[in-house]
Amino acid sequence: MKCFRWYISCRSEKIHQIYRVPLGSKVYLDRDAELQDIALRLYCEGPTGDTTEVTGDILDVGDAAGPYTIIFKCPFSGNRIEQTVVVDPVLDGNLSLDNICMQSHIMKCCGPLEDWQNVFKVSKDSGYNMVHLTPVQALGISNSSYSLHSHLSLSPTLCLPQGIEVYMCYKI
Repeated sequence: MKCFRWYISCRSEKIHQIYRVPLGSKVYLDRDAELQDIALRLYCEGPTGDTTEVTGDILDVGDAAGPYTIIFKCPFSGNRIEQTVVVDPVLDGNLSLDNICMQSHIMKCCGPLEDWQNVFKVSKDSGYNMVHLTPVQALGISNSSYSLHSHLSLSPTLCLPQGIEVYMCYKI
């Protein structure tokens, strides 16, 4: 388990800072000298949007990846100070978050399903190691990539070969 010190300060040039730590780390809160003897109410907004009061000197980031924001009011200026630590997710294999190079593909522009191997080959040959696809479901009236007509039917632009049936499985 890695341990990190998170420096909390009221200095105006440090009103918003972002730190990154790996999942499973302990984050120790280290107050600036001017804040050592002042009773501060520190709050933490977690990745799920829940806000809790921080007690003690250790920020509990739990096992959830995402941003944790410490929020407090500076006793000198009255400014709201936000400092964020981003807990990186654990990725399978040896790929770290810093090494992800992702390209997004708009499904409706990829053509028929039989052409997708060529689309992804261009991504791979261009140095991308991850792809993001917009939804493959039938699109709504606006034809926006995220406006779905039906969650349970595939887009007709996929042009599936005759006789091929696709079953969508959902974990409940």
